[in-house]
Amino acid sequence: MGTDGSAGNFIHHLMLHVNFHKIMWHGVINNNPFRKSKLNEKFVGIIVKDIQQYEVSIRDDEGFREFIKELGLLYELLTDKNVNELLVDGYKYCKQEIVRLFEQGIISCSFTLDLWTSKSQAGYLGVTCSFVNVQFEPREAILGIKIPTY
Repeated sequence: MGTDGSAGNFIHHLMLHVNFHKIMWHGVINNNPFRKSKLNEKFVGIIVKDIQQYEVSIRDDEGFREFIKELGLLYELLTDKNVNELLVDGYKYCKQEIVRLFEQGIISCSFTLDLWTSKSQAGYLGVTCSFVNVQFEPREAILGIKIPTY
């Protein structure tokens, strides 16, 4: 801080030593297992929440890589193997949660099949289970999403 109470000198210092601070920030992210794990979860969340085809992952997109680099995070993107492991772990967790919900008791349920086409013309088939639990609360679980192969 400058003697006048402003952050000007601090900002000037950061600008002069930006490479040093990027290296330090890189260490903070990649040497902190909790932070790295959280970032990995968020990355896999992009694939899951946006129903991205993993075979053409956003991870390989030049624009996405430039965006990550511009953020200054110096985040090391996951390998295909790491992403597959996290997706499998996420699947197992979700499956356990759905089984737990069903074991708590359901009054009735119905299954829905839904077909749709994405903007990129990829076809999808979704299977959903809608049910009412013993507290008469409506619930819904996506049981699967499949990209049909022709």
